[in-house]
Amino acid sequence: KKKNPVVIKFLKDRDNFLLEISRRNQLEKHNKSYVHVLPYLEEYDAGRNEGRDSDSIYKDQVCEGRNKFAVVKKYDLHLFPYAIVLPKGDRNLHEILKHEMPSLSQIKIYASDVCVALKSMHLSGFV
Repeated sequence: KKKNPVVIKFLKDRDNFLLEISRRNQLEKHNKSYVHVLPYLEEYDAGRNEGRDSDSIYKDQVCEGRNKFAVVKKYDLHLFPYAIVLPKGDRNLHEILKHEMPSLSQIKIYASDVCVALKSMHLSGFV
């Protein structure tokens, strides 16, 4: 079975974490065709008291540093008790601009796409 790459968004603030999860759930529930925001795959809350195994593992392995992985030790991840796992795109805007060297007209198209996405999110009341 092929494993799909992911990105992990680490958050410090519980209110921001809960708001983002709530907004993504609303988008998923009310408009599955919303193309500007990816659905999340998993979320972790090291402070949750419901006893979810995944939260306990996250707290133990990442937040409290009981992990052998260098990346966990390199960063102060104990400062980030919340995490959201998202599917990784095949590339991001930074990689496109750096490696593909798009033309000025293509850059304008990308900028327009970003503006359309932001406008749509604002009109929907999500930001």
